[in-house]
Amino acid sequence: MLRFLFQCGINLFPRAPRNPEGYNYPSDGNQFQEALFRELIRGESHTFQSTDLAGTNEMDIIFNISGYELIGTPPRMLETIGEDGKKILINGGSYARFDFILGYMFIQVSVSSFTVHNDPTGSVYIDKAFSKREATGKNQIEEYLDAAFGGVHQATMTEEPADDENDNIASNDKRKGNKSNRGNRGRGNNQSDGKGTNAGIKKRKGNDESSDNNKNDEGSSKKRKTVKKFAVTRDGKPCNDFQIVYICGGNKADKNAGSPNHTGKVIEYPQIRHICYDELKSKLFRAYMS
Repeated sequence: MLRFLFQCGINLFPRAPRNPEGYNYPSDGNQFQEALFRELIRGESHTFQSTDLAGTNEMDIIFNISGYELIGTPPRMLETIGEDGKKILINGGSYARFDFILGYMFIQVSVSSFTVHNDPTGSVYIDKAFSKREATGKNQIEEYLDAAFGGVHQATMTEEPADDENDNIASNDKRKGNKSNRGNRGRGNNQSDGKGTNAGIKKRKGNDESSDNNKNDEGSSKKRKTVKKFAVTRDGKPCNDFQIVYICGGNKADKNAGSPNHTGKVIEYPQIRHICYDELKSKLFRAYMS
C-alpha cells in the first residue's frame, strides 16, 4: 500500500483510522516496518529515549519529519530544499542495510535483536555499508549522501583495540548483572568523532559475541578486542549529525521488547543508538496497546 502511495506521488500525512480492523502491531518484520513508518509520518515530531547497545547511557533522539518518499535510483537531491531536506523520511525499500533514512540518520528496523539482525554473514550487516564498491569507489553511505545532499562525502569505520578499562567493565557487569555500574561509560555518543581519515576497514579477527543473545549467559562476558568508530565528512568537514540507530520491535511473545543488554556489542559499536519496542509502545503505538 505504501509503495502504491509513493508511486502516485502522494506526500501528505495519511488520515488513516486509529485502529484499523484486523491489524496487529507488530506481527513480523515487514509488518512492523510498515506500521512504524505509517505512525512516524502521521506526526511532524517524535522524541524517543534511546540507549546504547547495553541499555545504558540514555539519550533523546528527535525525529523531525516534514514529508516522506520511497528512495529513488539514484536518490533524489534533497539539498535543493534546504534544511527541510533533512526532514524527509526516506523509506529504503530494498535498500540494503538501512530501512529508513532521515537526513544524516541511518536507521535499521527489525523484530530481531541487534546481534541476530547484524549477523556478519548476512546482507544487512552494518559493517558492509562502509565497504567500497569497485564500480564507484564509494560505499553505500557515501553514494546516498552525495546524491541527496551534494558535495563529496567520506564515511569511514575505523577499528582500534578496546582499552582494558572497558573490557573489564563489560566483564564485571555481565557477572554482576548491575546496570548502575554501566551507566556512565561515555561510550554511547551517537555523533561522529570527525576524524574521517581512514578509508579502509580492517578485518576483524574472530567473533566472541556468540552468547550475547542470551542476557544471562556468562559466555558473552569474554573481552571484546575491537572498538569500531564511525565518522562522516562532507568536503572535508565533519558531519556531526551522522548517526546509526537500531529500532527493535517485539514479536508475538514480546521478546526483545525491553532495553538491550549487549555488553559485548556496546564496546564494539559504542556509537550505535538503540530504541526498544517498549519505548515505541509508550510513545507511538499507545492507541493500539490500550
